[in-house]
Amino acid sequence: MQPKGNQLAVDRIRELRQTTCPIAIQLRSTVDSTNAWAKRVPAASDSPMQAFLAEQQTAGYGKRQRAFFSPAFQGVYLTVRTAVTAPVNPGRLTTAVGVMVVRCLAATYPKQTFQLKWVNDILLHQRKCGGILIENLLDRQEVLIGIGLNVTTRFSTELANKATSIVGGNWVDRNGLVAGLLDELVMGLPHYQDAQFLADYQQLCTTLGQAVRVQVGPDWVQGVAVTLTDQGALVIQLASGERRIVASSEAIKVMTPVGDYRG
Repeated sequence: MQPKGNQLAVDRIRELRQTTCPIAIQLRSTVDSTNAWAKRVPAASDSPMQAFLAEQQTAGYGKRQRAFFSPAFQGVYLTVRTAVTAPVNPGRLTTAVGVMVVRCLAATYPKQTFQLKWVNDILLHQRKCGGILIENLLDRQEVLIGIGLNVTTRFSTELANKATSIVGGNWVDRNGLVAGLLDELVMGLPHYQDAQFLADYQQLCTTLGQAVRVQVGPDWVQGVAVTLTDQGALVIQLASGERRIVASSEAIKVMTPVGDYRG
């Protein structure tokens, strides 16, 4: 059992929000995955946005169903379900949400420097401190925006080589962080295709300018990541001088041979 002040509280999150868009917020102590939970719940007719929060995930997952370590009371495990302007542009949406999350983190923890690894990893000190997962609900014309953050997470030695927590210690009020994330999404999602989000993403992206190896199907594409397309795809310059474009939906794994966080 955690001290009361270290727990998430829906009423407190509502108090701390700065935007007025109605959001139906649900909170559970333990779920398999907030994205999976959100898929099972009917749409709220009186709210354009629903938020699903859990103190712990037993089967949290990221891109391509990779496990996301989600211990109790140590992170933010959040899924927002909402409609966005159709047709959905997955690359632009993922990169824009990445910028929104970093903006919130920078405002909440101004002494830290947060960056992004293409396409959906959030980095601190060249280690992963969070991730983003976008899933389309084609039957409902909605998207799921999954955000997982390691706030005070304690990792095994193996995971600590590539993952980190945002703050040290055992206690931190995460309610303000959740409120800030919701506010950023409310303000940013209607404009996620604006060019400024992509420009800001490129400024924050540590992948650009680095040698990379990207797995696409059974093959690997190797070269230097030089820029992003206007759809958020990665442009890789090969040794031959040819440029190869890899969409986020194609990339199975992105390795950066140089640097502390290699993927």
